[in-house]
Amino acid sequence: FWRVCVHDFVVYDDSVHVRTNPYFNPPTWPNLLQFWTKPYEGLYIPVTYTAWGGLAALTSASGVDGTEHDPQAFHCANLLVHLLSVLIVFSLLELVMHDPWAAFGGALLFGLHPLQVEPVAWISGFRDALAGFFLLAAVWQYLCFAGAPSGGRRRYLYYGLATLAFVLAMLSKPAAVVAPLAAGIIGCLMLQRPFRRVVADLLPWVALAIPVVVVTTMSQPGAKIDFITPLWQRPLIAGDALTFYLRKLTLPLWLGPDYGRTPQFVLRHGWVWLTGLLPFALAALLLWRYRRKWLMSAAGVFLVALLPVLGLLPFAFQNISTVADRYVYFAMLGPALALAWLIKGRRAWVVAVCVLLLGFFGVRSACQVRHWQNTTTLFEHALYVNPASSLSHVNLGVFAQRQGRLEEA
Repeated sequence: FWRVCVHDFVVYDDSVHVRTNPYFNPPTWPNLLQFWTKPYEGLYIPVTYTAWGGLAALTSASGVDGTEHDPQAFHCANLLVHLLSVLIVFSLLELVMHDPWAAFGGALLFGLHPLQVEPVAWISGFRDALAGFFLLAAVWQYLCFAGAPSGGRRRYLYYGLATLAFVLAMLSKPAAVVAPLAAGIIGCLMLQRPFRRVVADLLPWVALAIPVVVVTTMSQPGAKIDFITPLWQRPLIAGDALTFYLRKLTLPLWLGPDYGRTPQFVLRHGWVWLTGLLPFALAALLLWRYRRKWLMSAAGVFLVALLPVLGLLPFAFQNISTVADRYVYFAMLGPALALAWLIKGRRAWVVAVCVLLLGFFGVRSACQVRHWQNTTTLFEHALYVNPASSLSHVNLGVFAQRQGRLEEA
């Protein structure tokens, strides 16, 4: 991922969020307070904007068109947050598995998988990486709390840190409200903590999440969504999204920023009955025949992490696509958990397959990172993945217009 540190801004939200953000030109702390009092561009993510504002204040300079920002600083911040997340995943898995080599393999999967490229290589994807970092920290500290002896001061410190991280995660990206579910699944199944205790532990988190859900709903009203999927068809859309993610998880080829997988597109095709129902069939098989705690934990974390963006509730990006690589960032903890458990068995052929798989993922990620170098490389590749991508055509046109190539634009 080191190549991202020399990449440029792209004409895909980077201008709106950072490059031409009026509160960053020039960035001042009174301006940053605006992000805490009201949504900006339909998003209430004050922690993310404050972090961006701090980077802008440290790296901005006066240019011919006003304040100019150094894209390398923002890219390095993305990479640093991702590296810290990988270390937290290692610590979390070691706590659960009691095996550093198994935790090492699972953390590598989390860090190297090509689906992780988008939130790391895209400056605007910082909100996904930052929320994922705080989410992972919240779950890790909660598990430390759950495993600590009763009555100790350190135990309450763990819970306080976990709660603080959860709040920061929600203020980085509202989809982080899934943290109580993810922490509860691992706590119940992997640490075998009693269900009632887990519910009592996490009820305060649920109460903290309610205001975030309300503010997010008010910030992104349904009027901005082109097509509202009928209620009875939403499980099919959610199942199709899960099938898509499972396919990209196992074979991460043809990755791009716009898959064009809108609800309208999916519902127009008969194969939606296969892709939409397949995850439900796999879930039934898992509950019927394979009730292994590690497998159910991995599947549960993967599912609940994706719940806000499966289409069960409409969201704005569905105008372009229900699915996106960045939505999998925190959900990748589930596959990391599964791989760590497989490595823990120490079967030689399993370890060999895992090593080859991780090597393949690393090579694919290195190739995928190059596509995010600038606007042209990104959207020319995006059109290769999805030739019908209006998002890609529009952004290439805007970029050409800014460079004075009007006929091409």
